[in-house]
Amino acid sequence: MTRPPHRRHRKLVSLYEEWGFSVKQNAKILFLYNDTESFRKVPMALSLSAKPFVPLEPTCNQSFCMISLRTVDGMFVVATEDGMIDTTKGASRDVFWQSLLLDDGATDANPAEATGSGKGSTICLRSAYGKFLCVEPVGTVLADRFVNSTWETFDVLPHPTGGGVSLRSFHGNFLGLDPSNGGLAISQDPVAWDGDAINLMCNKANPTPLHVKIMRKHQTMAFALAQRKRLVDPLHHGSMTLVEACQTLMQLIGESTRQVSGSKVLASMVHDADVVRRNGHPDWLQLATFLRGLGMLFLLWTDDDAMPLRGISYDQWLRHTDTWVLGRPIPESIAHANLNDLNTDNSTHRPPTEGQRGMAHVNMPWTPDEYLYHVLEGNHTTLPREAADVIRYFSCRVWYVHDAYPDVESAADLAVKELLFALHTDRQVPTADALAAIDVDESLAYYLSLGAKYLPTVLQW
Repeated sequence: MTRPPHRRHRKLVSLYEEWGFSVKQNAKILFLYNDTESFRKVPMALSLSAKPFVPLEPTCNQSFCMISLRTVDGMFVVATEDGMIDTTKGASRDVFWQSLLLDDGATDANPAEATGSGKGSTICLRSAYGKFLCVEPVGTVLADRFVNSTWETFDVLPHPTGGGVSLRSFHGNFLGLDPSNGGLAISQDPVAWDGDAINLMCNKANPTPLHVKIMRKHQTMAFALAQRKRLVDPLHHGSMTLVEACQTLMQLIGESTRQVSGSKVLASMVHDADVVRRNGHPDWLQLATFLRGLGMLFLLWTDDDAMPLRGISYDQWLRHTDTWVLGRPIPESIAHANLNDLNTDNSTHRPPTEGQRGMAHVNMPWTPDEYLYHVLEGNHTTLPREAADVIRYFSCRVWYVHDAYPDVESAADLAVKELLFALHTDRQVPTADALAAIDVDESLAYYLSLGAKYLPTVLQW
């Protein structure tokens, strides 16, 4: 039976629209026919603005990396030349799939929402024979498509009951393994895939969130100091007002600045600040909590060394990232302590130099909190000193929850430590319904008024 031709007319037009092009008004569209396929020639135009802050580039990432898919007993899942799925023990270039990242998923749903209508990053998988993995409506899994469209896409979602990710097909079912032959099959329930950037294993025991592995592996003393020197010594990448910074953050994660009321990242920032506000904390602390999200702006200027950090979602940065003091063994009290040895500094014991000098003298991992700390330090604000400290150590739960670094902290640190513990106790992880109920426009106006009170009109970034 001959398959009907795929209708992909909007695919290339959509790509150019992501780059800023638009279809010309009243333009004549030409149709070209080749056997059973049709093509369109669509006139498009690009309106250039003067000195755009964000480079004109797709809002959807279209990068790729090579990965392998494995079973728990070490077999590699591969595609044959005719598009069938098989397994093999041997490791060769044929076991690798090219994973094309089509978008970052930030415009759709909270990445923590792993079920329902939530959507994470969207990828396509291309075999060593150049054909795309496809799930057909009847559930058949093949790797025989030369062009990727809807059936060849998979949403990468956090697994709902543990670490790792699940791969949801266009039809709403999940990619897993056929227990009879080890090949690929679909499941109505999420199936956990876990591993590292180039090796995913299906149903691996005790899976770990990928962003934890990224942090633990890359956040060394050398990395953090190099990023600080490149990005904030001195601040030189841009001058923005608070409003412009919020708009740029929305653009960074793929949201339209024309729909502030629908911004999920701003809603998340407002939610966290509103919790502080409802608990009667001073307005400077409310503002500091809101500003934390703007620390992600450093991702605009990442170099190759920091590129893995762009794989961490805004929700993971704001609520699910743990930090520690660099140059010392990572405390065993940290979440997922079994990953500590991924960090090369963990086995390099440097003699402590910060004894009782205070937390202000330590080096912290390079995160949005650390970047924003240096941004506030490098601008003339009227915020109290505690505001910058709260931001810097917000994710250092090993200190203010588990009492690590008693030989480092000074008496001056205790007030900030107690404040952080109080904020930790009051913290609430928002539901999708709670975020949707937030009036972003009204709340944003309030926090912008606090910014006018404590911050200069234009900030250096």
